[in-house]
Amino acid sequence: MFIRTREVFAFLLTIALGAASILALAAPGDDPACVTVSGSTTASSSSTLKFDIGGETPCEQHDQATYENLTVESSTFKIRLITGYSPSGGEVFNVLNWTTLTGTFSEPFDTAEAVLPEGLAWDFSQLYTTGEISISGSLAADAQQIPIPIWMLGSLAVGILGLAYRSRNK
Repeated sequence: MFIRTREVFAFLLTIALGAASILALAAPGDDPACVTVSGSTTASSSSTLKFDIGGETPCEQHDQATYENLTVESSTFKIRLITGYSPSGGEVFNVLNWTTLTGTFSEPFDTAEAVLPEGLAWDFSQLYTTGEISISGSLAADAQQIPIPIWMLGSLAVGILGLAYRSRNK
């Protein structure tokens, strides 16, 4: 088994004859990172594969893991939003790549640390085909920032100055 990563690939594993078993937590790192694992890897039912998401750029803004041969035995698939990231809808994150993938993660997926604003939802429909997860929907009207026209700010400033002048001259 070979692990190549920019960050620490933290997990508890056993290695037997070139095969690895993930027994607890597997995460590319504490910050967005990429990890590549060659050989056969089995993610046991007691394990969690965790991916941090802080933007759409793999390895820089969100985690990405590439496995040569990955067997998933109802493991937990967990995502976490980091660095104050606030999605607006339509984002796509390529978090998982493989040569061979067998099995599925337990559902529902763990999104407790990736709560989205009203109107948005996680979409895992492409996870087993492309390794991508995405955000569908659009922000609710009250969650969107409505720009204030500059003339309104100017009018407000003139009004405040007028009131200050008037109260001063009384």
